[in-house]
This record gives sequence, C-alpha cells and structure tokens, in this order.
Amino acid sequence: MRRLTLLVWLTIGILGATGLLSAWGVTSPPVAAQKGGNWPQISLTRLVGGLSQPVHITHAGDGSRRLFIVEQSGRIRIVKNNVLLDTPFLNITGRVLCCGERGLLSVAFPPGYANKGYFYVNYTRKPDGDTVVARYRITTDPDVADPDSEEIVLIVGQPYANHNGGQLAFGPDGYLYIGMGDGGSAGDPGNRAQNPGELLGKLLRIDVESGANPYAIPASNPYTRTTGYQGEIWALGLRNPWRFAFDRERGDLYIADVGQNRYEEVDYQPASSRGGENYGWRILEGSHCYNPPSGCVPPGRYVQPVAEYDHTQGCSVTGGMVYRGQIYPRMQGIYFYGDYCSGRIWGLKRGVTWQTVLLLDSPYALSTFGEDEAGNLYVADHAGGGIYRLADTVVSTPTDTPTATPSPTTTPMPTRTPTRVLIPMLIATSPVSGTVRFAVIGDYGLASQPEQDVADLVKSWNPDFVITTGDNNYPRGAAATIDQNIGQYYHEFIYPYTGDYGTGATSNRFFPSLGNHDWMTADAAPYLDYFTLPGNERYYDFVWGPVHLFALDSDSREPDGIASTSAQAAWLRSRLALSTAPWKLVYMHHPPFSSGLHG
Repeated sequence: MRRLTLLVWLTIGILGATGLLSAWGVTSPPVAAQKGGNWPQISLTRLVGGLSQPVHITHAGDGSRRLFIVEQSGRIRIVKNNVLLDTPFLNITGRVLCCGERGLLSVAFPPGYANKGYFYVNYTRKPDGDTVVARYRITTDPDVADPDSEEIVLIVGQPYANHNGGQLAFGPDGYLYIGMGDGGSAGDPGNRAQNPGELLGKLLRIDVESGANPYAIPASNPYTRTTGYQGEIWALGLRNPWRFAFDRERGDLYIADVGQNRYEEVDYQPASSRGGENYGWRILEGSHCYNPPSGCVPPGRYVQPVAEYDHTQGCSVTGGMVYRGQIYPRMQGIYFYGDYCSGRIWGLKRGVTWQTVLLLDSPYALSTFGEDEAGNLYVADHAGGGIYRLADTVVSTPTDTPTATPSPTTTPMPTRTPTRVLIPMLIATSPVSGTVRFAVIGDYGLASQPEQDVADLVKSWNPDFVITTGDNNYPRGAAATIDQNIGQYYHEFIYPYTGDYGTGATSNRFFPSLGNHDWMTADAAPYLDYFTLPGNERYYDFVWGPVHLFALDSDSREPDGIASTSAQAAWLRSRLALSTAPWKLVYMHHPPFSSGLHG
C-alpha cells in the first residue's frame, strides 16, 4: 500500500479554563460541579450488621460471590448469600496491635486465587506497631484460613502510632500495591514522605507472585536504577493513603490521601502511568502550601489532586471505588468517595475537566468502600458495624445481585508476558484544549531520505500525537531494523524510548497499529517488545481530550480474531458503547472494504 500521511485537527468548544496535564498526571486544579445533569441520586441499604469496627471490604474474584469484611481487631469475616457467617475466615487477633489507626487493615486476593488458596493481609503487629504484610493459606474448608500459616513478606518500621496506611491491592499488572503513611505524629516531622530512601509516605509496588522469596521488585518500577531511592517505590509524597483503588475496567488508580489540618485530597494516576508521581506532602496539603506555609515550590514530578475539600466538609477522606456494575447506569464510571467524620459521599468523574458533586449526607462513620464480583459498591460504618450497599433510583435490570458480566476473552501472545491483565484505557497526558491535532502515517517504516522528509513534515505540524495505520517496520518486522525504521525518525514521540537515536518523550505520544509486515518476524514480537502500549498492545484504546481512539489489529494472525464475531470485535463494540467522548475514531491497517489488495 502507498504511504499515507495526514494531519488531523479536531476543534471542539470547551467551557472553562484549559486544564494542563503533565507527563506525570493531572496538574490542573480540580473542578467542583453543581449537581445537575445525569448524576445519580444515591441511597444506602443495609446488607448486614453486627460487625466490630469494619475497615475493609473486598471479594476474592473466585466466582464464589462472597464478600470479605476486615475487622480492625484482627478478624476477617465472610458474607455469603447475604448472610454474615459466624466463623471468621481468619482470626489473628493475637498478633495484631489495635486500635486507633492500628489494626488489621486490609486483605488482598491474588489473581487466580481460586487455584492458589492463599491471600495477603496488612496489619500492625504486637508489640511495636510495625507494619506487616503477610501471606496466609486456607484450610480444606474454603471459608476458613489457617492462622498458623503466616509467611512474612514485608515489615516496615513505624515510628509513631498513626498514619499507617494499610491498603493492599493487586493492580491490573498483577503486582501488589501497598499504601504506606508517613510514619505519623503531625506534619511529617521526619520529612519521610519526600525521603526516597524510606518506604514511609509512599505507594509501593512489589511482585509477590513470581516465586521470589520474600518478593521481587519489578524491573519496571520507576526508581530501580536511581541512586538513593528504594526500588519498591511506585509513587511518593503521601501523608496517609488510607484507601486507594483501581478502576476494574480501565486500570486507572485513585488514591485518597488523608490531610493534616485543612484539606483532604483525591489523587489520580492513569493506567498508562509508569510510576514516579510525587503527590506533594509535606510541602503541600492538597494543592496548598503546608511546609513552608507560603511560597512553596512543588517537588519534581508533582501531580496535583483531582479533587479536594476543606475541613468545613469533613476531616478524613475515605477513598472509594469506580462503579462498574450492571444495575445502575447513572453510576457507571463514577468514582465514589466519602469522609469518615461527616459521613458525606461525593461522586467524581472526568469529562473535559474533572467534576465532583456531593451526592449524599449519611449518618455513618465511613471507614471504607468496597465492591463485589459483580461490581456493586458497598460502604462500612466503622462505629455502627454495618455494611451498606450503594444504589441509585434509576436501574437498568430488576436483578438484585447479578452475576458479573465477563469481558470479552482475549488471547495473550505466547512469547510475551502482558504488562496488564485487564485492557485499560490510556488517558492522554497532553494539554486539553479546544483543538486536538494529530498526524496519521501508514506504510512508512523504511529508513531512507523519503522517510526523513515525511518525518520532518509531520514534526513541522507540531502534532499532539502520532497514530499509524500499520506496516511500521519494513521489510519483515525484524528487531534488527525496528529502531532505525521508527525510532530514528519519531523517538521524540515515543515513551519509554531506549533506542539509539536520541531522547524519547516524557509521556507516550506515538500510537501505532499492527500491519502484516509487522507480523512477519516471531509473531510481531519485535513490535510488541519495542512499544509500550495500553492493554494487550495488539489492539487498544486511548482518550486524548474529547477524542477516543481505537487501534485495531486487522491482520489474520491476530490471536483474538478479526471477524465480526471475534473477541476483538466484541471488545470494540463494548468499548464504543461505554465511550462518552464526542469523537470516536477507529483505525487499522487493512480497510474493511477496498478496491486494492488489502481490503
């Protein structure tokens, strides 16, 4: 096919000030919205009661439809068929130093738990209150774990009794994320959150499923090769990230960081993040100077919160979750979060800008949010011991507790380990404005003077990003030619870039699609190894301002198929249906209909 080079401008009127997005995340001030539009009208309905200081709600992902409720004193309880079982799933009260901000604080089940039979907990230990991350195993009864099966994974010293963090969660990449507070007292007196040599005040990311003892540090962690930094660090500058959660559909991460005296905040990390964000504490509290109280200079790689509120509205933010259930259409895609002191619940969603709305003023001490396998959301009342389900007045199905709707099955490439288990959507990290400018190139990828001429033309247009319509690496998609065919001309758009032709981008701005020549060597392995793209990397989607783009693999060797009945087609239909962007663009190498050879 002949070379295709286009410059595309999409201009859309956008209300309000332009938001600035950095390579490390959202840095535009959060926007508060007046309640209106299609926000849900939520209520809380009690599921069960009789718990003692519940602090965490989750599921095992094993198809059992059980809810697991963590009690702060050191027990994990099971809700099965809407009934709270009398026998605890786990009882380690003898090991746990409780209470205040100490205790058994969370439980996390690894991917494939049904075939593994072990799980992880985070607690503060007797007698010194240090943080322990440990692995436990179940007995022959799947509803009862063995309290004597403990395998210590990580111990982190705690200088004070408060700000222990405590959240564990497996990310869509299969790694274990651990929220660590700054060590306590007030104002982070040791400046630990900004000290890269300490694990306190950080979000950690470790590999506990590779068989390494006690764990491995992923090579893709941002500071594994940086002198003075602990390799476990994924993000830093956190005061007390009590609760954080991944969007189960898109892979985005929301972190609620409890404030000091004035402000509570919600931080955001897109699924495309490579880590290294600094959320500012103790230099800033929310988006406001703390130490020093004025004239502060944000740290490097600083990312502002996407939502914050002052202490006239509460005193301790409780991080929530993004609703991905099937019952309440108006709740879809909204991140729900609350406040422990005031009982208020807000909704947060992203359009052209971030919007947050107060949805409910409840009487409960909201200690945590959680979800079941079907995506329904729950909150816990720490003081009253009840678990409550979120609901909206508008429903789409009469089924009270539906079975989770499976995502289209995708086939992993046998020669590579996917970087993500889910298929997350990349959120653009460029300025959002009325004009989105991008270039489309195709059948390029052959080092030569004409290739240089085309690249120079593309760069002269100063596009926000570049997409390709395949055949990126002639003649046979080989590893030996890919950098000279692509990186030589477009390295400024590629992240991460490790080739030989200069400096790469600080965030990815190059989004190729596969062509038949890319498949000619080792089932496209050189292409998949060279680029770091969302999802399974063969087909994926991303959003840039008001534009939602979908890159497809139209080659017959695609493991998930290319027919209208294929898994790839089902994925595309699902993603298109969920998209709220005003512009939706699908691109691929082989057009569905053509008068040429590639139709």
